Amino acid sequence: MATEWPATLPPLPLESSYSEQLPKITIRTPMGAGPSKTRRITSRNSSFIDVSFLMTYGQAEDFVEFYRDDLLGGALTFTWKHPRTQVDAVCRIVGDENDAPIFTGAETMMEVSFKLEILP
Repeated sequence: MATEWPATLPPLPLESSYSEQLPKITIRTPMGAGPSKTRRITSRNSSFIDVSFLMTYGQAEDFVEFYRDDLLGGALTFTWKHPRTQVDAVCRIVGDENDAPIFTGAETMMEVSFKLEILP
């Protein structure tokens, strides 16, 4: 069972940062002559959301513990209410060493940005 998004963290991302990419479920094959053929390869696939949350420094520390300890650095999933559908979704924070959560901040607040994979 997936861990839940911590209640101590903001439930919704910043609207200005929200960007959702629907899943790719087709493949396009070029033909020797004529138009390319397109066919469906799956009926379900992961979608991806770029998000940023405005957090206090305390909340940012809670996020670090959640990401590092509960999710094992993004290896495990968690449930989170999808902001568009308002349905609980199973998510994973994705990225590599160049695309892990990013922290930017001012004196009292911090913006935490990352990519979510929404599992089918």
